[in-house]
Amino acid sequence: AQANAGAGQFDESIPLYRQWLKQVPATASGPLLEFARALNWAGQNSESSKYYQLYLNRAPSDMGARLELGRILGQQKDYAGALEQYNYVLRFRPGDVTARIGVAQVEAWTGQIQESLDDVEEVLKTNPKHFDARLVEAFDLLWLGRTAEAKQSFQMLAKQNPGNADVQQGLKQAETAEQAKAVPSAAPGRPGPPPPAPVAESLQLARESENQGNYPQAIAH
Repeated sequence: AQANAGAGQFDESIPLYRQWLKQVPATASGPLLEFARALNWAGQNSESSKYYQLYLNRAPSDMGARLELGRILGQQKDYAGALEQYNYVLRFRPGDVTARIGVAQVEAWTGQIQESLDDVEEVLKTNPKHFDARLVEAFDLLWLGRTAEAKQSFQMLAKQNPGNADVQQGLKQAETAEQAKAVPSAAPGRPGPPPPAPVAESLQLARESENQGNYPQAIAH
């Protein structure tokens, strides 16, 4: 199962994981997390979130898994569920940057744009070069109609990461809005910033491990 998942062969790995889960002790938590991540990488986020929940029922103090689940729930537009995970982390780690950015991102997706901007700017006071925080800020500026500032922010981000699809999309929207003098709507579901770091960084490391055929190392991330 791990080897197939590491090779991106999810059609083969998912059934093997299901068989494995039937054979491991009912109290085992590690296999649940591995399966949840494999489902996520296979794009089966609805089932993935269920296995994350099962895992967290057994390992409630795993804050990294909670951040991953928050990201997945946000992608599924379960904003209340995402906030629940981020706020849980913040109860124990009030300064957690990932969770704070996650909250700001959900606020933006649910139309609380000014609140999102206020929260992410607080993060940037102590993390001024944080890429994902700057990206959330850029989208907030765009959705608030501050298109010139948004365009400048996206241009700066594009220099740092020219291949980032969200940056390119945001820059295009900012340029279009500036030309039309229009304010893009911030309706839930509009493409926005990527998963907050370090979850995004962790997933990238895991992907790199997968590409090298080292799935156990990928799971460790």
